[in-house]
Amino acid sequence: MSGSVHPYSRKAIDDFISTSHHDIYIDRQLRLMAVDTNGDTIGTIDLFEFCPVNQRAGVGILVDSTRRGEGLAVEMLNSLSDLAFGNLALRQLYCHIAVDNASSLRAFGKAGYTSVGTCKAWMRRSNHFVDAEFMQLLNPQRND
Repeated sequence: MSGSVHPYSRKAIDDFISTSHHDIYIDRQLRLMAVDTNGDTIGTIDLFEFCPVNQRAGVGILVDSTRRGEGLAVEMLNSLSDLAFGNLALRQLYCHIAVDNASSLRAFGKAGYTSVGTCKAWMRRSNHFVDAEFMQLLNPQRND
């Protein structure tokens, strides 16, 4: 789920990966592929709207539909928070999740994110809008 209103083709994704030579401080985003022990791609996880001044970033995640329900989302979210809080020294991560997306709300909750408010009519569905939970994960090592 993202703010994008158009799909990305496999070629566009491949081109992005092969031509991207920048880092998160230049691109303001980091896109990672998650693979299992067999080397099969099981999903993607992103940091976006990276803001080094305010030390925060948004999080997006997608787990392959055939691998959902295995706890992979929580594992991926925990690994990403280790990277964000350890290597990037961020203070917080955040996300917006549609209130009808129970599995994502549950996964982010299990990964330690807490709901800090509801954004009314935040996400457009075909002919109506739905609310979204705004969730945050604060770096437990940072209390400044």
